[in-house]
Amino acid sequence: MLRTTLFSILLIGLLLLSGVTLAAGPQKSPAVGKQVASEQIYGQQLMSEQEKLQYQHKLQNMGREQEKNQFLHQHQQKMQKRAKEMGQTLPEPPREGQYGIGGKNGSGGKGGKR
Repeated sequence: MLRTTLFSILLIGLLLLSGVTLAAGPQKSPAVGKQVASEQIYGQQLMSEQEKLQYQHKLQNMGREQEKNQFLHQHQQKMQKRAKEMGQTLPEPPREGQYGIGGKNGSGGKGGKR
């Protein structure tokens, strides 16, 4: 009798906990299920998926606008060099403040201030 009661209490407790977990929804790590908005990455056609994820992660974790702009400028130079080595040409990079991630106007380089 005591064993059955303890088992019932334990079973009810587990069911309640699983219900709370299910109600909270699935928990994903930040990288899981996240797609890189590749139209916001200058030279993205020259980058691997791994590089795109690293780029986005690094840019999102930067604090100051000046730091982001410096990173973006260095990235543009790197992509222009890579394109030249591959015999390709990239379009002109967007001007400062026209970036979709962390930019001042959130335009993603499309239709922002010119």
